[in-house]
Amino acid sequence: MRTDLYRHPKVIIISDYLLLPDSALAQYMSRDMSVTPNVTCHATSVKCHISSVTRNVTVGALVSVWGVFRHRGSRDGDDLVMENCMLEVIDEIAEIPGFGKAMQVVGWAVDNQKGRLVFPRFFVEHNVDPEEEKRRKAAERQRRCRERKSSRNGAVTERDVKRDSHAQSKSKSKSKSNNNKTSASADVCAEPPQSGNSAPPEPSEFSFDTTGKKSKTWNLPQAKLAEYIAAYPALDVMQEMRAARQWTRDNPAKRKTPGGMLGFLTRWLNTAQNRGHGFVHESNAKPRPSVDLATLDLGDD
Repeated sequence: MRTDLYRHPKVIIISDYLLLPDSALAQYMSRDMSVTPNVTCHATSVKCHISSVTRNVTVGALVSVWGVFRHRGSRDGDDLVMENCMLEVIDEIAEIPGFGKAMQVVGWAVDNQKGRLVFPRFFVEHNVDPEEEKRRKAAERQRRCRERKSSRNGAVTERDVKRDSHAQSKSKSKSKSNNNKTSASADVCAEPPQSGNSAPPEPSEFSFDTTGKKSKTWNLPQAKLAEYIAAYPALDVMQEMRAARQWTRDNPAKRKTPGGMLGFLTRWLNTAQNRGHGFVHESNAKPRPSVDLATLDLGDD
């Protein structure tokens, strides 16, 4: 049952209806108590007092009526229904003459004149368990969250498969083309080009500690960083690069070779994205803790 009935507008209307001059309650008060709502002595204070008392009586009567009919009646959708019953029965339960008619005036009771008394939307407005409603809303929020997460993960997985397949095909094509150019060339360069351009790629701000017999550091190309940002729109790629760089510093035994760094970073970003730790990349995004991948197997390269 509702606990704020005292100030409900319909409760005020019912109490005012019960105090109308031609109502049964007003006539009863005038005859047996020698008091009317329109007395001249201290009229305002007396009227307010009577109105307040009548409103409290109305709340008590509503609780009694709803309780009895909830126990004896039946549910029809959101309505509470009582067969073979009339508005006069409400008067008897409430012990207030005209109370059933007052409930009908505000729409809380309907007598269809066929022996069927209906309390419209009773189970929505007057018999809702607050804790049950809270649990229902929480369950609905969790359901929508799971659906969004499932949809997002499915889309990410499909996109990753297509991108990786395209990258492998493109890598094989470039490798075959470079081999053909190398075998046909009379001049052999001291260092083979890393891409189709003769100039070395522009390095980004990220330098990673590596292992192996050659260089002990490896710089992430600026073009590759831009490619990561475009490929992982749900992640703060800059923050993930900082986290990966710190991981290589703190785990010297697990550092990768320069040739294995791109694969390592790709696996790092995929793991962060699939775990849902990322958010839309923005230059003014607030710092957040990065995913801890220190215990994950990110490859042996």
